[in-house]
Amino acid sequence: MIRISELRVELDAAEDKEALFKRANKILRLSDDQIKSIKLSKRSIDSRKKDDIFYSFNVDVEVFGDEEALLKRINSKKVSLVSEPVLPSPKIDFTSELRPVVVGFGPAGMFASLTLARAGLKPVVIERGSDVDTRIDDVKKFFSTRML
Repeated sequence: MIRISELRVELDAAEDKEALFKRANKILRLSDDQIKSIKLSKRSIDSRKKDDIFYSFNVDVEVFGDEEALLKRINSKKVSLVSEPVLPSPKIDFTSELRPVVVGFGPAGMFASLTLARAGLKPVVIERGSDVDTRIDDVKKFFSTRML
């Protein structure tokens, strides 16, 4: 996969994804039929100069053909070859009749449960919070009244 870094877009044109992708095509010098997929990987605001504020995007492009040859042809510091990181599953060296217990289903609890499940274990998740509908109402109430 090819990453194009620091695509500069003015603030008023930031929502125009089509223009962003056309700009990526122009940098790679490719036609639309040579591209498998384009994915936005990062968006940030560059406000270092107060009179020149803009969005900076990183775009990942998957193309048909040899990506390394394409990179040599382009020869730009903003274009590089990247690969999706693959997180290895932990190796479980023990067997037990007991199932692991994860307490809480926040971000850490979800990640722990997912990791244990991918390792072949069957985690039990304990959560004492409200149901989803009640939580949504509580969050809406917080945003409107600022009271917990």
